[in-house]
Amino acid sequence: MRMLLGLIRPTAGSARIAGGDVARAAVRDGVGYLPDDPPLDERWTVGEQLDWWESVRGPARRRADIEGVLGVESNKRISELSRGNRQKVAITLTLMHDPRLIVMDEPATGLDPLVRRELWAALRAAADRGAAVFVSSHVLGDIEHVCDRVVVLREGRAVFDGPVDELARSSRRIVSIEFGHAAPREAFAGLPGVVGVLADNSCLDIEVVGPIDVLVKAAADFEVVDFSTSQATLESGFVTLNEEVDR
Repeated sequence: MRMLLGLIRPTAGSARIAGGDVARAAVRDGVGYLPDDPPLDERWTVGEQLDWWESVRGPARRRADIEGVLGVESNKRISELSRGNRQKVAITLTLMHDPRLIVMDEPATGLDPLVRRELWAALRAAADRGAAVFVSSHVLGDIEHVCDRVVVLREGRAVFDGPVDELARSSRRIVSIEFGHAAPREAFAGLPGVVGVLADNSCLDIEVVGPIDVLVKAAADFEVVDFSTSQATLESGFVTLNEEVDR
């Protein structure tokens, strides 16, 4: 992220934004950046902080919209704000000039669930207007809310790059099936994606990686009393991916 902003220089390689080298200041003019620990001036009020940034970057046509959505209180001093309210100010500074590239590091830190929802809606709206939104977060539920594509880095190397739902679908999960008679364990043990089957009388707990379509069709050959499965999430896909990389 700091390389994209020209704050640090790469030891090798290059990066481009909208076809322009990131080393050129003109390219960075269209970028809105939210660092993990935003630097705000404790002596100023929120309004003064926003006014100063507007004087640096020019008219901010989305300032009032973002302030209203996030509930920013302009008359309070930065030093009086909670962690969450500081984050709202920093987000406003990032988005109010309607940048064509939005770069955010852990954007939902300190925000309550309602404000998080407003933030995701604001980022989706920016994407609909043509902006690219680049978010880094260890809270994978946040990534699911706002991103279409995910890249997983492991020791500086991309081990996955693709749609969010593709990574979620590749997760390891448990499918529990209750049958009307003794559980037919042998009918499921060798199916594609099945990595473990635990039988308990008429019930089976089947550990599966990836799609469960073949498993469901196999279950249809028997009398099924009940069927449940754990949800495929980005977090479970991330865990499964890292387990496979470690092997």
